[in-house]
Amino acid sequence: MGRGDHVARVARGHRRPRAAPRGDTHVPDLPVLRARRLGAGLRLLPASADRRRTLICCRDPWRTCVNPRQRRGALLLVLTSIGAIVVFFAVLTFVGDVSSKVGPMTGVLQFTRDVAALEPIESDMVTIVEVPERWVPATALHTEKDVVGLVAATGYTAGSTVQTGMLVPRPGVQPGYREVAIVVDAETGVAGKVSPGNHVDIIATVAGDDLNPARSEIWVSNALVLEVGLPADVEGSDSSGNFSTSRGVPVTFALTSADALRLAYIESFSVKLRLALRGAGDDQEQAPADKVFLGDRAAG
Repeated sequence: MGRGDHVARVARGHRRPRAAPRGDTHVPDLPVLRARRLGAGLRLLPASADRRRTLICCRDPWRTCVNPRQRRGALLLVLTSIGAIVVFFAVLTFVGDVSSKVGPMTGVLQFTRDVAALEPIESDMVTIVEVPERWVPATALHTEKDVVGLVAATGYTAGSTVQTGMLVPRPGVQPGYREVAIVVDAETGVAGKVSPGNHVDIIATVAGDDLNPARSEIWVSNALVLEVGLPADVEGSDSSGNFSTSRGVPVTFALTSADALRLAYIESFSVKLRLALRGAGDDQEQAPADKVFLGDRAAG
């Protein structure tokens, strides 16, 4: 085959298309052709699975149209909303409870420092402190005029709320009583334990003679101590006339006339005088036989 034949064949294969004949022939529009081609393509697809999925999606969108990740996100959103509501009501309840516990405030008296028993109360020893009214006891005191001039019934620490019964009138001699002071041994008589307001038994030891044996006896029971002085040197003498010096403490008592006479007598004739401190609230009276001790046996 020659070169000319090849060129002629190529030329025949690339001939321009024959023009359409003129006349009433209808040529479809381009959008129509596109729509037809799209419909043909859709008909070629496997329609069974897609149609079932589409129909199921329309019937139950939650099960088919929502993937697992979206389902978990929606569930977490619901749980978060519920948690937020629970927290809101919890905070609201807590705030209401705190408000009810605090409530209105009121002023009460408190000690500014430690107070000893029977120490007189001055205005600078108390202060007014604001506290919730619901926590204030009914016996609490609120003004300084309620406490100034009184004395502490017992010892109290700083910060204690002052209440009725914690303070008492200053001890003094009541009608029918006498104020009697004696000196007792600082070591054996008091030993630093007796203070104003205490109640004590006054015990004395009496030397014996040919007719009466030596004995120890409670000469005065439940005596009220009004004041305890400072230790001082005291000179005394024994039954042989020998003088000696010892440390003594003056103690003042509130006694009836009969007890005052007994104390004056035994102070003059006893060998040793002691004070026995009673416990708080102990006002029991002993039997006469229990007040005397004779050597190795009690008095009968």
